Amino acid sequence: MIDIPHTRPLNEVGQGGWGPLKQIIGILLFTLSPVSTCAAEGLFGAERNSFVKAGYESCMKSGAADPATSSLPTGIFEKYCVCVANRLADNTPPSEAKDLNAQTLRDPAAMVIKLQPLVKAIGEHCAETLFN
Repeated sequence: MIDIPHTRPLNEVGQGGWGPLKQIIGILLFTLSPVSTCAAEGLFGAERNSFVKAGYESCMKSGAADPATSSLPTGIFEKYCVCVANRLADNTPPSEAKDLNAQTLRDPAAMVIKLQPLVKAIGEHCAETLFN
């Protein structure tokens, strides 16, 4: 079990259909700089588990393909991905989850732009937490 402070452990992640959004999250995770964020009411239950699993898998896949992160120890990068996936779920209101997935199917490039500030802030937070 991988457990990061203020996140849920990876073994709480379930199955689900976040395919397009998963790809967008993966693209964003490694192209962003710091921005502040505030907490929102996040996802919960099976929807959260599906979202976190998709985000974690996308993060790990993107990290393995990125020369800048592929040399990091696997355990450290896994913790980073768990942190990012959980914080994204914490900041995704349940009322917006289905719309985000539908918008991602319609216009993936627009979703990259829309989610960029949030993912920047989350990526920076997780990197600071783990690497400082």
